[in-house]
Amino acid sequence: MKEFPEHVDTIRHLKVADELFRKMFDEYHTVDDAVYRIEEEIDGASDQQFDELRLRRAQLKDQLYRAIRAAKAA
Repeated sequence: MKEFPEHVDTIRHLKVADELFRKMFDEYHTVDDAVYRIEEEIDGASDQQFDELRLRRAQLKDQLYRAIRAAKAA
């Protein structure tokens, strides 16, 4: 994950060991790709749809970071 390069090993472990983490991780990348495609004008979206995607991406990123930090603390 490019956002947390210092936690690559922990992310790898969580993707294998924690199904919820893996689902959030996959959703994050799907949403991130959708945001990128809108920003690059590959795909279109209303302002509301774009804002909702960006908000969801931020929420997922926060959840993933909390899970990574908790795993490292354990």
